[in-house]
Formats: sequence, structure tokens, C-alpha cells
Amino acid sequence: MSTTLSLAGVAAAAALKVVIAGAAGGLTARRLRLDARVLTALSEVNKELFIPLMIFTSCAEGITASMLTHLKGVPVMSLAFMLNGLVCGQLAARLTAAPRAARPITTALCGFSNVVGLPLPLLLSITAAVPALAGPADPSLPEAHAQSLESRTLSYLFLVNVVMSVCMWAIPLICLTLGASLLVGRAADDTTPVGGAGEHGGGAGGGGGGGAGGGGGGGGGDKVGGGGGGGGGGGGGSGGPGGLLFSGATTRLVLVAKLLVVPAANLGVVLAALRLGLLPPAGSNPLLPVVLLIVGGSPTAMNMSTISTLSGVGQREVATVLFWQYCLAGVTMSLWATVGLALFLPDGGGAGAEEIELGSGDL
Repeated sequence: MSTTLSLAGVAAAAALKVVIAGAAGGLTARRLRLDARVLTALSEVNKELFIPLMIFTSCAEGITASMLTHLKGVPVMSLAFMLNGLVCGQLAARLTAAPRAARPITTALCGFSNVVGLPLPLLLSITAAVPALAGPADPSLPEAHAQSLESRTLSYLFLVNVVMSVCMWAIPLICLTLGASLLVGRAADDTTPVGGAGEHGGGAGGGGGGGAGGGGGGGGGDKVGGGGGGGGGGGGGSGGPGGLLFSGATTRLVLVAKLLVVPAANLGVVLAALRLGLLPPAGSNPLLPVVLLIVGGSPTAMNMSTISTLSGVGQREVATVLFWQYCLAGVTMSLWATVGLALFLPDGGGAGAEEIELGSGDL
């Protein structure tokens, strides 16, 4: 009977999330007046990706239900991690005087992390090298705590992902769609003719017709009307509705924020949660804060590239930031893993921390 009720609860949660997601998508489309092509692409993603993701998340809720009763603070911390990233993304755009339409993109890039794909192999390496992460036996913890380190690691990642996976698909899409609408509004307010010379023009003939060739784009196009001749209607550069022109300073600051500043803020959240009793003491369960710190220090989720393509804005800039993040992620995640072992293991991590640091090339 209890098994039937549990399965019914999982099914009800999945159905509720699908309804909420559909309502949110409909409201967004109505308010922001999305292009018909975007709506078609969104319906395809809902069928092929979003609904299966919701089912996966509901299964994760069922798997970790016993842990959730003892670790209620973990979903709260997931929200806090995302909030840290959203704030840092806004600051990165403002400090570098990026266009207003770029702020939603930098916000989304800093706000959402790779929860499973990249942290999982690193965490499995750590649990194999540092068995002390199991902590002492505690009869007050659920039976799942007595499972292997690998099983507990998966459960903790699922628990973090319950909150973040849903937000990760809903909020960035809204951010990037908002960025696209701001970009279009900025172009409409510009008094310079699209094909004329000046900051937004593409030089003589730069705004040529929207046929297959799109007209021979003149040089000097910037930010909005960029003059790449390959794109129809003079929107061939990353400055048209297909993207935003980030300065190099914005890109660098987003990288620093996501890989160093946001993880440092997340470390503060973990330490505060331990002090306030939202998490079990690190002495009895050192694995959980280490998992949280590594997840909080991971780069942006790869689905940002998919979302930017669907929304038709920032593809080049998102791809550039993701490329450099994943080039540097092995070093930075190894750094935060070493910090976690040093802080939360009773012996400061010992030789295990050194081994993980040296073995970061496996990423």
C-alpha cells in the first residue's frame, strides 16, 4: 500500500510540474510575444527533453525522499547558490558597462551550474581516494546514510538537482527571451537607418535585402545592425537578434565570477548552514558539505547553449563563455574540492586531498 502511495505521489508531482511548466511557458509567450519559430522549437523541446527531465526529477524526489526528511536544508541551499550566481551575473554586466540587453544573459550564465555531469566523476574519484568522507556511524541518520559512499554521493546530487533542474530550464529561457526583447527594442529606438553609416549601420549597402545573400555588408557594423553580409537583412553578426556583442571585459569578468566569486559565496552559504544547523555537523557527515561545495563551484550548465539557440540571442557569447569555463573547470573545481577536504575532514584531507588535486587532469 505504501509503495502504491509513493508511486502515486511521484506521478502526481510529475503531472503538477508539467502543468506549471506549461502555464509558465504560455504566460511567457503571451507577455513577451515570442516569434512563432521559437514557439515551435519550444514545443519540440518540451516533447523531447523537458517532460522527460521532469519525470527524471520526480524519480529523484522518490529516491531521496527518506534523506529529504533529514536534509531539508539542501534544497534551500540550492536556491541560495542560484541566487548568488544571479546577483554576480548582474554585477558583472553592470561593472563592465555591458548593454542593458546583455544583463539577462550574464545573469543566467552565472546563476546555473552543471549539477551532475561534471561534479559526478570528480566526486566518485574523491570518494574512492578518501574513505574518511563516510564519517562516523550515526544511528539518528536514515538507513540511506549506511549505504556506500558512491550511493550517498548520487543521492546528494539528486537532492540538489531536484530544485535546480526545474529552475535551470525555466529561468534562463525567460532571461534570454527578455534579452532578445530588449535588443529588439533598442534597435527599434535607434534613429540611425539600418543600412546607413554610423555606430549601428553596416556601411553602404550593409542593410541589404533579406534574400539568400542578404546584401553585401559593409564594414563597421556594431552591436545591433552589424553588417555581416551572410545573414539575411543585415543581421549576420552576433549583434543582431541572433546575439549580443559582449566586450572582452564582460566575458572575462563573467568567467571570474562564475569560477571563483560565486563558489566563494557558496562556500560562505555552506559554512553558515553548518553553523545554523541546517546541515548535519561536518564531523558526522563530511561528505555532504564537500558535495555541495563542488556543485557550487562547477561551471555553467551546458543547456545554456541550447536555450540561447532556442531564444535566438547570445549564441556566440554563450558559446565563448562556456568554452573557456570548461577549459578552466578542471583546475578550479579541483581547487574547490581541495578546499572542501581541508575544511570539512577531521584531519584536513591528508594525503587524499593531495591525490585529488594532482589527479584533476582526469576531468
